[in-house]
Amino acid sequence: MRDAGAVMNRTPRARKRAPNLDPKKIKLATSKVPLIKLDTWRELTYATKADAPCIATLRRWAKAGLLSPPAVKQGRSFYVVPTAVYKPLDQPAAA
Repeated sequence: MRDAGAVMNRTPRARKRAPNLDPKKIKLATSKVPLIKLDTWRELTYATKADAPCIATLRRWAKAGLLSPPAVKQGRSFYVVPTAVYKPLDQPAAA
């Protein structure tokens, strides 16, 4: 049987804290531009549904940071500015 005092003498483990990503405290460059959902952006950006990537692909791009300016996740949805552009990783940044 364990000694009750031995359990109390353990040092507490340090907990990893998630970064503070409160949208109210983060200053975004797009703060004055209204944000739209990814599916709305897809309809505005691509001419036909056949040309547009599926919503799962768009979520993957948003999560990986491949949209410029970056997408913002609020709850379960990603939001972007209407003028957002897909930037693949192998494409060099324009000066």
